[in-house]
Amino acid sequence: MADNDVTRIAGNIGAMNALYALTNINKQLSIHQTRLATGRRINSAADDPAGLAISTKMMSRSEGLKVALSNIGDAKNLLAVAESGLGRLTDILNSMRMITENAANDTNGTEERAIVKEQLLSYANQINDIVAQTKWSDKKLIGGNYNDLANALTFQTGADYGETTKLYGLADMQASALGLLNDAVQATSATISQSSIGTVYTASAVAASGTEAATGTSYTVTTTISGNSTDGYTYSSQLSLAGQAVGSAVTGTYSASAGATINFGNGISVALATGQVGTDPVAASIVGTSVVGTGMTVDLSGTGTSGVALVDGSYTVSYTISAGGTSVTATLLDSLGAAYGSSVTVAYDGTTAGATIDFGNSLEITLGTGIAANATGVSDSFVFDDGAGTDAVRTSGAFSYTHSVAASAAGVNMALSGLNGTVAVSNADDFAAYMKKIDDAMVLVNSQLSKIGSLTGSLTFKEDQVSSSQINIEASYNRIMNANMAEEQVNASKLMILQQTSTAMLAQANAAPQFLLSLFK
Repeated sequence: MADNDVTRIAGNIGAMNALYALTNINKQLSIHQTRLATGRRINSAADDPAGLAISTKMMSRSEGLKVALSNIGDAKNLLAVAESGLGRLTDILNSMRMITENAANDTNGTEERAIVKEQLLSYANQINDIVAQTKWSDKKLIGGNYNDLANALTFQTGADYGETTKLYGLADMQASALGLLNDAVQATSATISQSSIGTVYTASAVAASGTEAATGTSYTVTTTISGNSTDGYTYSSQLSLAGQAVGSAVTGTYSASAGATINFGNGISVALATGQVGTDPVAASIVGTSVVGTGMTVDLSGTGTSGVALVDGSYTVSYTISAGGTSVTATLLDSLGAAYGSSVTVAYDGTTAGATIDFGNSLEITLGTGIAANATGVSDSFVFDDGAGTDAVRTSGAFSYTHSVAASAAGVNMALSGLNGTVAVSNADDFAAYMKKIDDAMVLVNSQLSKIGSLTGSLTFKEDQVSSSQINIEASYNRIMNANMAEEQVNASKLMILQQTSTAMLAQANAAPQFLLSLFK
């Protein structure tokens, strides 16, 4: 503070010093009074910028841990619901085992055992009811919906991303899944995956007149159409599954203008389009020109009984003139140059007639005149067409067939190894086997209870840890953010006294220059 010179009255330095002190005291007093009023040490960012940032982050984490604690509590309640449902299943299975064990005794007759089976059916249906009702919100807990990791229940048990606990491995506890009940089945018709199975086929599912086809994904149909336009056409159609024939081929009449519907009698029927025929037979012929060399021609005017019958293909003829020039020996050769049948020898007139050679299979070759003795040669190649008609072969694309399902009522999953007259009934061995199924079901239920108990215990440990973390973070936040009320009250009391003394001193400082007036008397 500045030194006070009371002889200089134009500037009242003493009063100004007192005013400065009073102003500072008022500012400090205001801060402490605000803290006492709000209970907070930090009431604005200016009070403690770093402390405000730290405490805000701590508050966020503390609140997150509070939510995690609530989530853990909800998760334990959910598990308690599942545990309750499994406990009821244990009670029912115990009751089922007792009456089944009794029915396994041959002191019971057919009527008594039928009554027991009705009771077992009722118990099994009650198991299904409990499974359906054991749920949390819309989540059925013991119906097999959460049996693997991909479908696990996820609990957010921590404040941060990824701090979760997963619940899975909850098996399906329905009576059918436990092997105790055969569910009711609604009848369904057989279906085919698509009607169009290629450019010339359509398929449909029809009533089976014999054994129905098995469900499969790679059925095909191959049809061979034989005949001609004069005599008519027939078909032979074979159904296959994955390349293996299914049943025998189906035959019938095919109309080039109306097509054909082919019913395999096993629920599969196909329609074959019109116009799917081969070619009609025509007369055999030499393709192209019949001239096969100088002075050489071939035709089909020979006899056709003694030689090897011709087949479609390319041929040549080799010949040799005898030493005297009076005969010729000719051999028919196939496309590889091998002899096709036996050689033929005939007289040769080299001057006026030449020679005509008949190979005994309708083929004749004519040699011109002027061929010298001992001469050899080979004709040009020529092609024989037998003119036979061709069959049409049509193969469908692959298609799927799904077997029909017959309706059946729900019932106890127990064998019928005994006989009551001609009626199949369950005997003592069947009830004993069913008792084993109940034992297996009880083992599964117990393992599920153990799993739920283990997770509940794990969540309890997690709850203790999260609770401890939340309390300690809250304590740290409290120390940074909230005011020490006792300390603030002491400071406020001190400043209030100083406020009064500063005010008094300011009054005195304002009055001090007045003593100078005595100098003017």
